[in-house]
Amino acid sequence: MHTPVDSQTPITKKQGYYTLILVAISHSVSHMYAALMTILYPSIMAEFGFGYTQLGFMVGLGNTLQSLMQGVYVFIMRRIYRKVLLASGNFLLALCVGLMTLTSGLVPFFIVQVLARVSTSSQDPVGNSFVAEDFGKKLRGTAFAVNFAGGNVGTLIVPVLGTIGLATFGWRTTLLIFALLAFIAGLLILTIQEKPLTEEKKATARGKIIWSAGKDWIEPLKDKNIRHVILGATVAAGGRGIGVVMIYIPLYFQQELHLKSVDYATLFTIMMVASVVGPLIVGRISDSVGRKWTAMATYTLTALATASLFFAGKNMAYLMVAVAFLGIVAFAQSSQIQALIADVSSREKRDMAYSVFFTITYLAGGIWSVILGFTVDRLGFTGALVLMSLSCIAGAFSLIQVRVKI
Repeated sequence: MHTPVDSQTPITKKQGYYTLILVAISHSVSHMYAALMTILYPSIMAEFGFGYTQLGFMVGLGNTLQSLMQGVYVFIMRRIYRKVLLASGNFLLALCVGLMTLTSGLVPFFIVQVLARVSTSSQDPVGNSFVAEDFGKKLRGTAFAVNFAGGNVGTLIVPVLGTIGLATFGWRTTLLIFALLAFIAGLLILTIQEKPLTEEKKATARGKIIWSAGKDWIEPLKDKNIRHVILGATVAAGGRGIGVVMIYIPLYFQQELHLKSVDYATLFTIMMVASVVGPLIVGRISDSVGRKWTAMATYTLTALATASLFFAGKNMAYLMVAVAFLGIVAFAQSSQIQALIADVSSREKRDMAYSVFFTITYLAGGIWSVILGFTVDRLGFTGALVLMSLSCIAGAFSLIQVRVKI
């Protein structure tokens, strides 16, 4: 399968790095949004009067619709500039976040929040298409790590700024400020240099969209290696960094351990610093030892790190070590498993493989969000931590049969 860049002159190395930086900035905005909502949820839940089951369903529905949207970008990329798709997602996110500030109850907030999640659906399939195309296997682990670490930089700066914004302006004004940042990111993405499809390629793409989309989409699942990578990411989605750890671990500190604000902010900041450093370290290692083994290691270590939180109790010294460890390994998962998809896919099937990967794994993430929210309400955070750990262990075992060609 060809994308707009493939049919014309390859972009230069300098342009490739420029694109990587802008993709990472866009990624940072989506992470900032997720981290900011984690800080604002308690205030919003108190104002609108809803609990963890409703929160889990809201996050789960947003992830489900997001995953379904990710399945169609591989076809849309054949007809529309990828930079336009990525920028449009940021513009829509800015609009949805702005509308959140006008809501006065759970139902309208629920609707706009779900739409905001859907607006970020282009980030992974479109962003990864840029990164995988511009960087070969030798540097792919590092390039993906830069993308994810850049994304986590946004998460890193949110705890302090978000907490100050919430205390000073309230959650509505804080969201308005973020909406402006998302809009600016969209404008920057539009400066990426990208070549269009030729007329012949466009005609072929139209025919495939109409007649062969379903067949093309199923094709990557015929590959055993791709199937096992997707399976691993699916079962481990219950313990991944973004969408699970970043939501439920801070809530565990606030609602279960009842930590003081300064202690909570300290732990969250440590975890976010580790989330920036972790992908870079693990990405560099993976370029030497291979993505399969580093992906399995991050899943296994995430399970251990998650379980360690329970044993740490309220001891701040132990908690700081535990969250640093968790931040390093949990937030390195995604970059490694997504780079692994590129390693086991041919260039022609890569974008389609990503489409299938993101659709299935994000759908699984939505289901996991509902399950974990229900678990917290029924069994408490202890049950949720156990479930998150088991999820990661199962993901590691699922990757054993993956074979990567050198």
